[in-house]
Amino acid sequence: MINTKARIGEILKNSGVITAEEHSFCVDLSRQIKNKRFGEIVSAQGFATERDIARELAQQVGFPFFTGEYIPDLAAVETAGLDFLKRKKIFPARHQGRTRFVLAFIDDVEATDVLKVKCRAADFCVGEGQKIIAALERLESPLTAPFTAPERDDGAELLRKLLNRAIQKKASDIHIEPTEEVIQFRFRLDGVLVFELSLDKAYGPRIANIIFSKAEIDTSAFNKFHDGRFSHAYLGRDIDVRVSHIPTIYGSSIVLRLLDKAKFDFTLADLGWHPEQLKKIQQSLRRPDGIILLTGPTGCGKTTTLYAILHDTKSLAKKIITVEDPVEYVMPLVTQVQINKKQGVDYHNAARSILRSNPEIILIGEIRDPETANQAMKAAITGHKVYSTLHTITPFDALIRLQDLGVATSYLANSLECVIAQRLVRTLCPRCAEDVRVSQLDCEDFARAYIPSDVERIRVSRGCGNCVSGYQGRRLIAEVLVLDERLKMLLNRGDIAAIFESLRGNSRYVTFKDDILRLIREGQTDYQEAVRVLG
Repeated sequence: MINTKARIGEILKNSGVITAEEHSFCVDLSRQIKNKRFGEIVSAQGFATERDIARELAQQVGFPFFTGEYIPDLAAVETAGLDFLKRKKIFPARHQGRTRFVLAFIDDVEATDVLKVKCRAADFCVGEGQKIIAALERLESPLTAPFTAPERDDGAELLRKLLNRAIQKKASDIHIEPTEEVIQFRFRLDGVLVFELSLDKAYGPRIANIIFSKAEIDTSAFNKFHDGRFSHAYLGRDIDVRVSHIPTIYGSSIVLRLLDKAKFDFTLADLGWHPEQLKKIQQSLRRPDGIILLTGPTGCGKTTTLYAILHDTKSLAKKIITVEDPVEYVMPLVTQVQINKKQGVDYHNAARSILRSNPEIILIGEIRDPETANQAMKAAITGHKVYSTLHTITPFDALIRLQDLGVATSYLANSLECVIAQRLVRTLCPRCAEDVRVSQLDCEDFARAYIPSDVERIRVSRGCGNCVSGYQGRRLIAEVLVLDERLKMLLNRGDIAAIFESLRGNSRYVTFKDDILRLIREGQTDYQEAVRVLG
């Protein structure tokens, strides 16, 4: 067992997980932060993912890295005690016919000694802390257990239980919808609304009143449209809850959007790009200036991609400033500015002002108006790297939209490096998806357009108790437009149609359809999901 912070730091440095400079920085932080382990500090600073750190430390101590499913050994849980397991971040998993104790901390000699005595444990593995915590939380509050509503007069407890259940299910939104007889609750899971429960309509005013109070909305103004926000504590971290209220004929209809402000632990490669697309994006990121735009409808994962880009490009040597509405993830080594229109902090003013702070990289959460668009282009032309988003459907629509916002084509040609349009598609549940012969499929011609012509069998969703209608999780599909010198020349002339024509049929330009056909061929999604997302 490793029992000192210094030793863990040396292992991570010598193995190349972190650099010598990052090691020195984290050593200095560890002197100030007494209640965190060295690996936690490295992960919190974004120098390495939890997975990378756990894999390396597992190899050093001779423990295997756990890659199986977190299926509990209930007898071991009872023997060890759930409180002890949660405190020590240890999960007893039943894997390949054996009980394996998955550890978050490899230097916790006390914990392993206790398990050796109480459970006669000898089979230890190393796992990712967040996965262990989530698995232990499911033991305490199983998702399959029916939702039990509190007493009718306790709106605060109802809201707390709803929020916790939605977070456990990884829902992005809670929809609270009154009807004539009941109040309904639906969760948005993997982009699709799923019914959760319905309660007596008397719960409606009570939960609305609690939400209004938490979001500091006038509790007497139930007949008006409102937006607000509040914070919800869950497993030692704060979840930002954004509130949207609509007055309906049956009462308050409320949508709660859940934003986990915990550290961001994804890299670009984790998002599952087509190899050709990832190569193009990484080449664009290596340039010291220019603007990279993310486009797509609301909920398509643009923010996640932007944060993954920041995760891959930030370092101790770079000054990065973001302007966001809202700040969805707190990222170390990044100066983050929250939009506050009441105090005069908007995208345009912030983008203009932060240039005086001498950043190398600027992130502007969204380009909404001509002033912000032109300010972003000017920043890119003057030697800054700029990342931003735009609400358009395709990369070519983004070029037209920027022209509509009054950006001169000469600015576009000199500043724009890359436009990424993306969508999110649900992936098949690994437990219930099965192979079928293409010849046996009964589907319309428009759906058959998404069945690869070179395969005889494909995987399709069936549905089980562990997924939502046969799907579990999402990944992106994309179109990535990189403007080389030839395309910039066309853009300078304002000939967007010529840019589109030059790429149509180009085998190196991956379209949305090309990308989703790749995922269908690999068995990650199916043609029904392709129809839902692309039509």
